Amino acid sequence: MSWDEKLLKQAKKIIKLYPQKRSALGTLLHLAQSKDGYISDDSISVISDLVGITEVQVKSVSTFYSMYKQEPTGKYLLSVCKSISCEINNSSEVINKLQEFTGLNNNETDEDGLFTFEAVECIGACGGAPAMQVNYETVEGLTAENAINLCSWLKEKQPDIVVADDMQKDFGGVKSFDWAIKDNSGATSNAPGFQTLKTTKAKK
Repeated sequence: MSWDEKLLKQAKKIIKLYPQKRSALGTLLHLAQSKDGYISDDSISVISDLVGITEVQVKSVSTFYSMYKQEPTGKYLLSVCKSISCEINNSSEVINKLQEFTGLNNNETDEDGLFTFEAVECIGACGGAPAMQVNYETVEGLTAENAINLCSWLKEKQPDIVVADDMQKDFGGVKSFDWAIKDNSGATSNAPGFQTLKTTKAKK
């Protein structure tokens, strides 16, 4: 078993937040992804034991939702929206330029384990189209040029925390709405930034 005592303790705390153990499945899968960068067979087995369902049941959920990755993923997961609002605002150019910059096709990871690229369906930022996410931190109103600038920055600086507000300020354009409260916290892995999972940290 590759889950150490610290991770198991965190998992058990998460399970206590739910009326039934199995209801914690989705959150535990995110926890597993924050550990390995994908959902490993070992994590499937551990989660099965923790929540009292079969490995097949755990696997069926982990393979159904695209946010749970089945193979090792790069440090930065680049998710560019290709849905209609983004498409009519030229997301195809953003996609093409990022693929050219990274040398990656859809759902591929580079040899250095730095970038994984994916073109995805709606990420809920239609008013700020075209939009993309870095480790599920959203940047809106992108141009192809700024998308390349963003990835160049990631490649050069390789920040341990990516913060939506900072990326929006430096590389974004028109937002879908005013975010109102500045958020200094961001994602620390290719799992979404959740406080209960400790996959989010505030920049100092």
